[in-house]
Amino acid sequence: GHGKLASCLRDHLQSMDAIAQMKNTPPPALQAPAAANPQVQAAAARPSKAERRAAAVEAEAESKKKKDPKKGKGKKGL
Repeated sequence: GHGKLASCLRDHLQSMDAIAQMKNTPPPALQAPAAANPQVQAAAARPSKAERRAAAVEAEAESKKKKDPKKGKGKKGL
C-alpha cells in the first residue's frame, strides 16, 4: 500500500533535487565569464520568474493531459 507510494514520492523528490542541482550549476562555457560577473552568477543560481512560470504551466498541462485524454480516444483512456 503506502510504502510503495512513499518510495515513489521519495524517488521523485530526489530526481527533482538532482534537476535543481543541475540548474544551479552553470554550464562550463558560462563559468569563466560568470566568475567575473556576480549578476550573471546570481541569475544562474536561481530560476527566473519566467522559468518558474514555464515550469508551473508545464505541470498544469501535464495534469490536464492526464485528466482528459485526447478527444479522439473518447473515454478509453480513463
